[in-house]
Amino acid sequence: MSKKYDFSFDVSTLSDYTNENTGLVAEALYSAPTINSGIEILVGQKGDIKLNTLEHELYLQSAACGWTVSGETVLEQVSVSVCSVDYKEALCPKTLEPKWYGQLMSKGSNPEDFPFSKFIVDNKMGVLKTEVDKMFWTADSTNGTGNAALCDGIGSFLSGATGDVYVAAASGTSTASTINAKVQALIDGVDERAYTTGDLTLYMSVANFKLYVQYLISANLYNYANNVAGKTLELTIPGHDIKVLGVGGLRGTTFMYLTPASNLVFVTDTLNGDGDLDMFWARENQEIRIIGSFKFGVGVYFNDLMVHNNENL
Repeated sequence: MSKKYDFSFDVSTLSDYTNENTGLVAEALYSAPTINSGIEILVGQKGDIKLNTLEHELYLQSAACGWTVSGETVLEQVSVSVCSVDYKEALCPKTLEPKWYGQLMSKGSNPEDFPFSKFIVDNKMGVLKTEVDKMFWTADSTNGTGNAALCDGIGSFLSGATGDVYVAAASGTSTASTINAKVQALIDGVDERAYTTGDLTLYMSVANFKLYVQYLISANLYNYANNVAGKTLELTIPGHDIKVLGVGGLRGTTFMYLTPASNLVFVTDTLNGDGDLDMFWARENQEIRIIGSFKFGVGVYFNDLMVHNNENL
């Protein structure tokens, strides 16, 4: 499955040239905290894959002569759907000539570049990372809209599945006075085995993360939380050793997911997981083109180690 996006410069808000000695400031981005949170990234994948899982059933028995089988090794596979996504954009440098950007362009009537090209592409990569982070959680090829309709995210992966733990007491909109009770309800639903992984992570929206911090401050508990140096949207709940992470991918939702980070899988065909954007001059159309293509797929190894408050699953 693929989708094409064709855009040109939007200069409708720019006035014709006057001496405007200002630079170009990009919009702040979330980037992709989920992808960098310690989840497993499977690279080089070109199509649907199977995740191999291994479990053991151990039945001890009283010592005796003979051979009575009482154990079992369980090999299973989890299917992950992988979709193909394209990003295509065409930029016409001539559109910039009447504007103040034109004063910064190369000489000649057929420029093969435009000002701030690297800055624009680097920022576009940031936007792409943010979009991938959102798709990771909320994409739904059946019921989604826009970019979210192209592939399936974690919510769609778990929809109709068995074994995942839904905590109704943690569902719905949170406030600073209710967020802690919901977090505790999710923690109560965690299988004890998940604590042995050492990477239990609670993923929530930035809005919910802010409410949780607000609760900790008002309850005089913030000093006990272990903040990760240099990361303002991450802290650790003492005693449980659970990392709480505010991610842009859950923006606009009330959903929270608590699971070992290593239980989540992101499947792609690129090394960095967000696609590679390539810029080139299309002489026949006298335009600069940007193209990026990548594979996208998500999965969960063990559903019973996934605790959430998503009432839609």
